[in-house]
Amino acid sequence: MEWFFENVGKIQLIPWPADIGDLMPLEMVWEEIAEMINKRGNKISSEDFLWEEISRCWSELFEEEFYIGGLTYRIPFLLNKVFMNHGNWAIEQ
Repeated sequence: MEWFFENVGKIQLIPWPADIGDLMPLEMVWEEIAEMINKRGNKISSEDFLWEEISRCWSELFEEEFYIGGLTYRIPFLLNKVFMNHGNWAIEQ
């Protein structure tokens, strides 16, 4: 942090969207989990049941050998799309 404050006038800041969920791997994981839960069609009747469903989906996702690698592999591509879209979403919302 010290380096940042010493060089604050030398750093060119670029405008950036406040919501960059399509670039954040964890946001992609949550989106996938929500989709998995919705596809199961189970009625979420309690907070405990919701956490059980989230845990099941989380475990299933991370059993896939290339899931995390696929998320991180996409980041440079998505960053380029955001740049080409002048800071707007890389994926249509």
